[in-house]
Amino acid sequence: MSRHVGEDPFSGESGPSPEPDPVEIDVYCEIYVNGQLSGRTTVKRSLGSPDWHEKFIFPDLPPFQNLEIVVFREKRLMKPILIGSAVIPLMNFRRGEHVEGWFPVLGGQTFAGIVMGEVKMKLKVDEEIILPYAVYSKLLQTLQAKNLLDWIYEIECKLQIKNVLEHIVPIARAKNILIKNLIELADREVDGTLRSVS
Repeated sequence: MSRHVGEDPFSGESGPSPEPDPVEIDVYCEIYVNGQLSGRTTVKRSLGSPDWHEKFIFPDLPPFQNLEIVVFREKRLMKPILIGSAVIPLMNFRRGEHVEGWFPVLGGQTFAGIVMGEVKMKLKVDEEIILPYAVYSKLLQTLQAKNLLDWIYEIECKLQIKNVLEHIVPIARAKNILIKNLIELADREVDGTLRSVS
């Protein structure tokens, strides 16, 4: 969503200033993470303030510094015209929390430094640190000592830690034992006997 900034309230004119007639324009945004093009919105035709309501997820990014939203006006048979950009320093955001707000769109080359409007965004920055395999090897040996799906029950119920499933199932899948563990668990649930799985 974006909005235009009104006329300067301190211009010295008395009374309400006449608003110009809105002009229908085609606008889109390009999304850059650390200067790398990472996404693009659809082109929206609007009378002033377009609403995109689009969601972007950028997984597996290298360490990031800035998010830049570059706003363009599209014209038929012509090169798109740069309206401006909003630069958001991501290192200042709290990890794992949604932040919603209006960010100023500063003018491009011709209108450098002038606020051309604002763009409203809801952002969430998550960061995962992946350690070397050697750090996890003892934990992995412990997990593989019994059915990985049993660990899910024990960790969630006894230790009161939630969302374990999304971490343990990929381990079982990577070790190619997920189906074997599921069959073993199903056999125990149905009749208490174990069937050998090859």
